[in-house]
Amino acid sequence: MNYKLSIIQLFSYSVILLTAFFFVLPVKAQVNIGKDSIPHSFSVLEMTAEKKNGGLRLPQLTTPQRDALALKSLSNPADSLAKGLTIYNISTGCLEYWNGTTWVSNCSGEGNLPAGIASLPLGPGTLTGRNCFDIAKTDDNPSAGRLPGRTWRADFTNGAVNVQTYTFTAPASGTVENVRYAVQDLDEALWGTQNTQSLLEGTLVAGTMANSSSVQLILNFKPTLNSASSDPLIVGRTRDQAAKITIYIIYSDGKNDFEAAPLTASIQDGNCCGAMIGGAWLNIMCHNLGADTSLDPLTYYSKSDTTTFDIKGSLYQWGRLPDGHEYRSSAALITTPATGYDPVTPADYIGKYIAGTSDWLLPKNDNLWNETKTSLDPCPSGWKVPSSDQWRLIYNAYTWNWTDSGFKIGDNLFLPAGGYRDFEAGALTVVGAGGSYWTTTISTSQPQYVFDLYFENPSGAPAVYLDCNTDRAHGVMVRCVSE
Repeated sequence: MNYKLSIIQLFSYSVILLTAFFFVLPVKAQVNIGKDSIPHSFSVLEMTAEKKNGGLRLPQLTTPQRDALALKSLSNPADSLAKGLTIYNISTGCLEYWNGTTWVSNCSGEGNLPAGIASLPLGPGTLTGRNCFDIAKTDDNPSAGRLPGRTWRADFTNGAVNVQTYTFTAPASGTVENVRYAVQDLDEALWGTQNTQSLLEGTLVAGTMANSSSVQLILNFKPTLNSASSDPLIVGRTRDQAAKITIYIIYSDGKNDFEAAPLTASIQDGNCCGAMIGGAWLNIMCHNLGADTSLDPLTYYSKSDTTTFDIKGSLYQWGRLPDGHEYRSSAALITTPATGYDPVTPADYIGKYIAGTSDWLLPKNDNLWNETKTSLDPCPSGWKVPSSDQWRLIYNAYTWNWTDSGFKIGDNLFLPAGGYRDFEAGALTVVGAGGSYWTTTISTSQPQYVFDLYFENPSGAPAVYLDCNTDRAHGVMVRCVSE
């Protein structure tokens, strides 16, 4: 018998075998490579090395090569189609996977937060500091902002930019002790994180902090972040590709651990939140005062109508400092003061929402908040409550589009419909359907009122009301603007 086959016959048989193989593949839901056996029921793919002398080798990428991957849907940039994508990063020597928002490393301790931090309850106390840096180098398009108009720039070669101060302020009442910090910096934009596996940790106050006192955390950014050859490479990154650092402040009340609302700072080649008015860029905080700054500032998000720490933020009575009264769940003190309250040295009403009167302070004081920032302005250093003229300029400069329970203003600003609290009893109203934002401007026609910006969406007909007369005892949202 002749077992010799011609080249043509061998090729024909090979085609038949390959065809049969590919016809079988769609039918068989599980595959085993390296061993002629049926995979376990829980496996889609199994790889077996009979001689135990091999393994699986993933794609080998540097950090810049990893960052150059197209991980978003072209049809909808908000969608991440690459969730679960896994590589070996030869720059860090670590396995990494994409979780839809950022790269997560599997190295021991690499960027991993202290155990339990994700489940800690959010407590009172504030964390403030700069949360956006625009290097304004090459990205020039409507979504990133035109370069000539991007005047609030971050030059990291400047010591005033690459050294940033973040301030934790203890609540006005209660015990705060053992204040620690954890700074997650997966892109390694800070000096020192490359030597501590992308996570900085430490203690700010070992003992007890006095009520309303503050402590500062100093972070040192790399002065090379404006460079086209920097690592990480920031040049060309738009807002949705920004390098991010997230600051966590953890503290104890003597019994349990709490966490201040985390602050996430973005480093990008694109506009931070704000608006072009009068030919100049007005920097506006991305979030309402008291909101959770780790949340996307351009998307409405609500945990519940009574929580403080989400995208809606706090509700202030006009002229009051943050003392706990601004929390959406703060107790209402229903009274008509006979002698008036002192806004500088509050006593029994601290932390309480003063209801039952149209003005929480008697006699009224028109200078608690003003065009020029006062000591009672609740906005952090460098920021102030806007005037009614500033809101009017923003309104006239852009088309306001109602979307997702709020107004999208241009490409860099979103005002969530966080509602307000009434002055009669402190009840929350129109949450998700309307919003009220304070100004510093006293009503010209009825000086017992203060102007606010109010909007609503009744029956699908959104409307914006500028210079709306508002009782000073209302609880209203605050969106700070740059001084």
